[in-house]
Amino acid sequence: MSKAFFDRLMRVHGIVLTDQQKRAVTHVKGPAINLATPGSGKTTTMVVRTAYLILEHGVNPNNILAVTFSRAAAQDMQDRFNKLFGNTIEGNVKFSTIHSLAYQIVMEYARKRGIKYTILENKNEAINKTAILKNIYHRITKDFLNDDKLEALETAISYVKNMMIPVKDFYKHDFKIDYFEEIYELYEKTKIENNFLDFDDMLTKCYDILIKDSSVLNRYRNMYHYVMLDEGQDTSYIQHKIVRLLVYPHNNLFLVADDDQSIYSWRGAYSQALLNFQKDYPGAKVFFMEQNFRSTKSIVKVANEFIKANIDRYKKNMFTTNNISIPIEIIAPKDTEEQTEFLINQLIQKDTLRDTAILYRNNNSAITIADAFDRLGIPFYIRDPKQSFFTHWVTQDICSFIRLAIDPTDIESFEKIFYKMRLWLKKEVVAYVKAYGKGKPVLETVLEYPELTEQKKVAVRATDITFKKILTKTPRQALEYIGNALKYRDYLEDEAKRNGNSIEHLLSILDIMKMLAKNTESLHEFLFRIDELKLVMEQSRFNKYRNAVAMTTIHSSKGLEYETVYMIDLIDEQFPSISSIESLKQGDRKLMEEERRLFYVGMTRAKKYLYLLAPQQKDSKYLKQSRFVDEVERISTNESISQLAVGSKVMHNRFGVGIVLSLGSELIEIDFGGRFGKKTLSLNLCYEKSLLKPVT
Repeated sequence: MSKAFFDRLMRVHGIVLTDQQKRAVTHVKGPAINLATPGSGKTTTMVVRTAYLILEHGVNPNNILAVTFSRAAAQDMQDRFNKLFGNTIEGNVKFSTIHSLAYQIVMEYARKRGIKYTILENKNEAINKTAILKNIYHRITKDFLNDDKLEALETAISYVKNMMIPVKDFYKHDFKIDYFEEIYELYEKTKIENNFLDFDDMLTKCYDILIKDSSVLNRYRNMYHYVMLDEGQDTSYIQHKIVRLLVYPHNNLFLVADDDQSIYSWRGAYSQALLNFQKDYPGAKVFFMEQNFRSTKSIVKVANEFIKANIDRYKKNMFTTNNISIPIEIIAPKDTEEQTEFLINQLIQKDTLRDTAILYRNNNSAITIADAFDRLGIPFYIRDPKQSFFTHWVTQDICSFIRLAIDPTDIESFEKIFYKMRLWLKKEVVAYVKAYGKGKPVLETVLEYPELTEQKKVAVRATDITFKKILTKTPRQALEYIGNALKYRDYLEDEAKRNGNSIEHLLSILDIMKMLAKNTESLHEFLFRIDELKLVMEQSRFNKYRNAVAMTTIHSSKGLEYETVYMIDLIDEQFPSISSIESLKQGDRKLMEEERRLFYVGMTRAKKYLYLLAPQQKDSKYLKQSRFVDEVERISTNESISQLAVGSKVMHNRFGVGIVLSLGSELIEIDFGGRFGKKTLSLNLCYEKSLLKPVT
């Protein structure tokens, strides 16, 4: 270990590494995995190791490849390296994403063979991935591909590519997409015939080239003698295979990862490669970086105990030398409205918001909060620009119902919802209305349809009366009325059963619409607010570097940190999801373990203050707070009890407030005064049942 190198690092750059970091930095030859817990300085370690290879071992910078997950992370690593060592190191270390590297290999191969590929990922181009998939879907199913189904289809295709699943094995996976095999095969055939490539084809095509063309493979092996792979837990199966080809036979691979932060299995992340690393790379060294420089002692201790409940993981012990120990706060607002009020009251007291984040499991959690913040002038930045709520077909349906009520001649809105009114009208009726009903009330034209039965006419007239009544109601009442009088809720339940959708998810969209409607006074204002809020949320991206609270899914928060974090909507069967709970009951713990890792990622974003919010009610129905919150509460309480001393004031679930008289390894004596007096209690039982908590 070069003392002079680390002395200079401290003297010139002010960087002092821990012994664990130094061991990782000074690894040179052969494979190694560096398991870095949250906030342990992994990027700094990778940057310093790169310099160490060059300055201490004479490695040519051009022979080093550092690969990470996102362009932002690759750029950050390169910027840090240039800032620290740009003046002393000549040559170019390659900082890249795996997709950029794959693209480079594919395009180089294509140029040599005169092949011209068209990339499909630009939605502004006439020929793009979405347009092709919608066309194929319609050709095969005779149905239209809505945004929900499109997202599910794209995710499934990406998963298949990243996990290298052959078509013959599709039956082993529940993709929940009708005709998935036929759609997939036609999509692949279309791309091959036209030399189209999508994002994931970069990887599959790159892998095929490296396998089949030894000249290309050897060129890149000779180019990059040392490979560092960051965010190994997010790397897919095919990405690991590509890296394995490139590093052979020297296997100078330095893999940086945290199996406890693997949260992307649904899109093909293959964390099993971490657990199999020493098997795949015999003789590989394992390094640990367990010191957290980010968070308070209380957050670190609780998060460390919380993640240990997972079984499929490396055994690690995250710790910190930070002395601050602010308890994690668990808040139980009455409902989501009170949850929003709590957030507002917290934020208006802050001088600065840019170091505060609101984290959630689902993007829809942001809608009503953004509405409230915008009305009150609380600046916010939404990290996930894609808000599917506004394009969701349930949202579009509700707006169409209201537009038709406001303007009975609106044929376009009628066409969108005619089959959702439980009138059982044929498409020929719509064609008739479009041909003969311009400028006339739509339902009047329907009554003129020559083949309409008397029974149907009665139903249409009743529906016409119902639509007129919508105009007499407040926006909130109108939504209730559409759901009941027009039987839209019945339609949603049938749709959920027919297509395997979650009825809870569909009704949650309706619930959000109702909450937005509550703050508007007219149907016109409600429709305007929907469009306005969509624009407000899209434009919030310009607040990224301003004094604004960040709002993001926990998935998108990984790698970030904030002084204060609010994790919201922590409801059982939502987080963890009902599918995870059911799978666990069947003996499969994989989904639940990933949900636990996601919760862990959320907790470890907080540097100083962490609030866990679990609303108690929804539509007067009681909700159960997340079992993860229960665990955090128990761990926190036990941690607090472990800090008790003689004279401490405590609260017992049954006996009330008391003073600790004596404390042993197994028993605690407390004076509760009054009718309960002195009690000797089992410490283990107090831990297990969370019977005691300190009174501050």
